[in-house]
Formats: sequence, C-alpha cells, structure tokens
Amino acid sequence: PVIFLLVCCLVLVTGQESDPPACTPDPDIPGPPIPQSPSQIISHYVFIDVTTNTSRTAMLYFDYPGNRFAKTSMFNGSETQQVYNFNTAQMFEWNPWPSHKPSCHTVNLTEEYRQHSQVPYTIDKHGRTHVLPLSAWLHDGPTSEATYNGTATVRGIPVNHWFFCNHVPNSNLTSSWYVRLELGT
Repeated sequence: PVIFLLVCCLVLVTGQESDPPACTPDPDIPGPPIPQSPSQIISHYVFIDVTTNTSRTAMLYFDYPGNRFAKTSMFNGSETQQVYNFNTAQMFEWNPWPSHKPSCHTVNLTEEYRQHSQVPYTIDKHGRTHVLPLSAWLHDGPTSEATYNGTATVRGIPVNHWFFCNHVPNSNLTSSWYVRLELGT
C-alpha cells in the first residue's frame, strides 16, 4: 500500500486579487506525475483566509471504501465535529461550545444539500449517496490547476511538492501536497 506524507496548507483568497496572486505558482518544473490518491487518509489541515486574516484547523478522516468522512475543526476557540455517513445519507454535526449550550443536529444528504456541501458526494439513480474519491476533492476537475514545484524536505523527510489551485466563484483555494519522494516518483 502507498503511504502518503500529506501536509497541506490551504489558503482561501476571496473577492480581490492577492499580491502576489495566490493561484500563480512557480514556473513549470518537469517532474513526476501526481501519485494516485489513497482511498483512506487521516490528515491535518490549516485553512487561512487572507482577506480576513483568520485561520482554522481541521483533522479530516476520509474512508472511501467505507463510504464515510469525518471532520473535527477549530475556529476562534470553538470546536465542531461533523460525521458523514453516506450509507445512511446523513451528516451529524456536534458543537460542544459553549459548554453551557452544546448543539447537535442531523442533516439529510439530499441533492439540495449537495449543491452547497463542502464535502463532494454523488447521489445515484436509486437515491444512494457515496463520497467521491479523494482525488476529486484535492486536484481533479475543470476548476483545478496543478503544478509540480520540485523537491523539498519536510520534518527531515525528502518529498515531492505539488501546488494546486481550485477556482470557485469569487475565491481561489490553494493547497500544497508533499509526498514522500520514494512514493511519489
């Protein structure tokens, strides 16, 4: 099995052109193809919104074969947990803060919800939901650009570095993938 060292920093740029433009990567560097995404992953992300100078952290749990996804995020000292069970077509969200008024609710994964969801999934002709492969989240699709940025060292581990930019209305989402060199070649 391929094991990724996947360290990402996601940057959201909204409304105006950044300086320098966030979706202008370094010039093309010839390199290996992007490795196939794993079917299961646990990853830590840092999301930075440069227009509001805020950030949030998230721990993501992705299980394509099990048809599940979960996210624990922290923003302004408030933790939120979301668990998507695509086998039952439901998302459960729990927010324990403030401690005197925790909240919990369930959302049905309908077509209407899918249109606004940050978690990409499909609904088949029988109404069954399924999470999309990780590659669809990170770098596939007509609104994504990928650039190989050469090699680097992350925590003493030699890695290949890819830069991704996803274009969405009024925003750009950039991310970097760092994949262990011997696995990403």
